Amino acid sequence: MSWQPIETAPDREDGILVCDATKPHPSVGVARLLDGMWRGFDHAVGVECMWPTPTHWQPLPEPPAEQSSLNMGGDNG
Repeated sequence: MSWQPIETAPDREDGILVCDATKPHPSVGVARLLDGMWRGFDHAVGVECMWPTPTHWQPLPEPPAEQSSLNMGGDNG
């Protein structure tokens, strides 16, 4: 799916990908709308963060298959 205007974003409990395309180097993260504010979590420092001006959104992709079902390059025999 391509990026959509933030005005069309759904209010989802599990979050969506958001992007602030107004910056010279656009930032992308996972956020959700709570109390009228876009909020995410900065895993690098372990704190909640705000997205004051997201301009676009996309749904989150499906998670990867369970690791046990992936061939990680080891011997399966």
